[in-house]
Amino acid sequence: MISYCKLARNSGYDPSEFAHWYRWAWRRVSASGRGNSRPDYTPAMCGFDRFIDYGKADFVGHDAALADHETKPEHQLVALEIDSSDADAWGYEPIWYKDEYAGFVTSGAYGHTVEKSLALAYLKTPFLELSNEEFSVHIVDQQRPARILTESPHDPSGSRMRG
Repeated sequence: MISYCKLARNSGYDPSEFAHWYRWAWRRVSASGRGNSRPDYTPAMCGFDRFIDYGKADFVGHDAALADHETKPEHQLVALEIDSSDADAWGYEPIWYKDEYAGFVTSGAYGHTVEKSLALAYLKTPFLELSNEEFSVHIVDQQRPARILTESPHDPSGSRMRG
């Protein structure tokens, strides 16, 4: 993997300035969801439906929210761990289950604290119940094994924040 500090040094920039810019840019990209939640993705697809009070009678989009709530979403947002040591998913890479198209990556990066390549992706709903060992993501002209993460790879119990 390319070291951002080495890249900055070779480009004539102070590495600390480049690292600051990179952190700022990543926060902006992450905050925007980088494709994880867009207007064409419904709350049920993103897992945001748990934040909607469907019992509330009058809110903008009430009828559409109820219709969405009553149907099974075509895709579901999931977190993936990808077996890759030299390249990470970035976005829109296809996900395969054996030889069948199963979905696409919306964003990805290397998780330095967990030392894993991670991605957020939309999987077609029928694939969520299948064996977790048969998924792969197409990154840089190679099929890379991937697994659906059922819990956070970093501090899943939240014990670090609770002290």
